[in-house]
Amino acid sequence: MQKLYQLTHLFYLILVLFIVALTKTPRGSTIYILHMGGFGNIVNQADIFFSNVDKNGFIICLYTPMRHNPEVKRLYGTRFLLVNRGAIIKGFRYENKVIECSAISKVKKLLSRSFLTRSLCQLQDLKHIAMKKGIDVNDEGWGFWKSKLWFINLPRDNASLSFLRKQFFEEFKVLDNVLGKSVCSLYLRKKGNPNVLKDYYRNNKDLEMYLPILEQLKELNFSVLVYGDVSSRDLDVCSNFSWVHTFIDFGLSKPVWDVFAPVYSDFTIGASGGGLQIPVSLGKKILLLDAFGYWNWYPNCLHSFKTITNEEGGVVNPTRFLINDTYTDEFDQLTIRNQPSELDIRVLLEFMSLLPRWPLRDSLLSHIQSKSISHFATGAIISREWLLHNEVNF
Repeated sequence: MQKLYQLTHLFYLILVLFIVALTKTPRGSTIYILHMGGFGNIVNQADIFFSNVDKNGFIICLYTPMRHNPEVKRLYGTRFLLVNRGAIIKGFRYENKVIECSAISKVKKLLSRSFLTRSLCQLQDLKHIAMKKGIDVNDEGWGFWKSKLWFINLPRDNASLSFLRKQFFEEFKVLDNVLGKSVCSLYLRKKGNPNVLKDYYRNNKDLEMYLPILEQLKELNFSVLVYGDVSSRDLDVCSNFSWVHTFIDFGLSKPVWDVFAPVYSDFTIGASGGGLQIPVSLGKKILLLDAFGYWNWYPNCLHSFKTITNEEGGVVNPTRFLINDTYTDEFDQLTIRNQPSELDIRVLLEFMSLLPRWPLRDSLLSHIQSKSISHFATGAIISREWLLHNEVNF
């Protein structure tokens, strides 16, 4: 263990010296070591750093190929360097993040006494910023303090979105003619351990269950870009519909597609997962279907949640779960089900009717706890169709 610590310490020192020597990071700028969290955490931590710490800073992102998408670098340009941690530290495991944190802290102290005049920043520094802004950081279970700090500075400026879209248009011009003017993306999340219910329940339906939604989008003249955790079965389903597309249709790599789809589309439909972070970052409108839990809120988003049933199969009124806005052991004794397709359609049409009217402020969210993330998510709305279906009464 001591040897691994020394190796990790040395790795960070060499890496920072290398960045300073070979890049144009100006004196006085900050370098952020991004080494914790999955795909979604890369996006929100990068946004928080550039918005709250140093807009001209530099990010070193240590990624694991099976866990992260290296194409996220497209969102941040030359100020974002990806380093494969496994290729540098042989045998390194993600579970050794405590060693990483300690090593980074040591390198920070060393740099502060050096002639480099650059500073090093890590996740703990972002937490201190959140505390200064009056955000409760004692919610480690879900890391909501990061989302609250992130939402304060969203959306990113329109120039960023325009630049990204221009990049993609130039790189994939042929797609513009194929897809048409109205494009939406559908994000699929299929991961998590079935024994860890609060994570596993965040998955959405199989693509086949979204066929009524896909047919409705066709009626509305939308092309649909399916991205995220797309299975071979999903690819087969998509191939049957000319207006539904995956990375296979255009010969793109999946990592590129998973960034392209939410950037290119007008709005996103999806579940609460890492792939939703890009449209959130860019200020896109979002329709959240089959969301879990009742504490996951996003800006500029219409929220509809999963249905709760008891042991007898009866529907449990979710009002108290919405108001309490937290995960409790009670969920382990209940069954969480996806909402029926007919409700999906009604919620989709509700979403389409709201699109021209955003940004909106939902007065009903005032009934939820004052420390809820919903109070930081500007433009968050709860579906009236979902409330009616589940007989919610605040």
